[in-house]
Amino acid sequence: MILGAIRAFIGRGDETETTPEGADTPQSPDSPDSKRSTEEAPSPPETPPSNRALVLRALIANDGYAERSTVLETLRVPRSEAEALLAEMAEEGEITLIESRRRTLVCRKGYEPVTN
Repeated sequence: MILGAIRAFIGRGDETETTPEGADTPQSPDSPDSKRSTEEAPSPPETPPSNRALVLRALIANDGYAERSTVLETLRVPRSEAEALLAEMAEEGEITLIESRRRTLVCRKGYEPVTN
């Protein structure tokens, strides 16, 4: 009787070893793959885009250039801070400021409008 139980136990081990590769086998609850399916991986906290990124996004959305007032509204920071940022970006060559009689255009480098 004990010998029959040992054979049955050994026989079960042989069955699990002979399963074809790629076949769906039940996973134990402690396996890493089963935890991934039941628990969502924690997503990193989203950081708000920097003011520089917001300026560039506003310009990209407007074909590479926009009026200064449009860009300033996008930033939602004090006007003096936004003006300082635009001046710094222009000095570093990221953007170009084109002043005309009534308005100032902020342009991405290389996207300046062609004047006749």
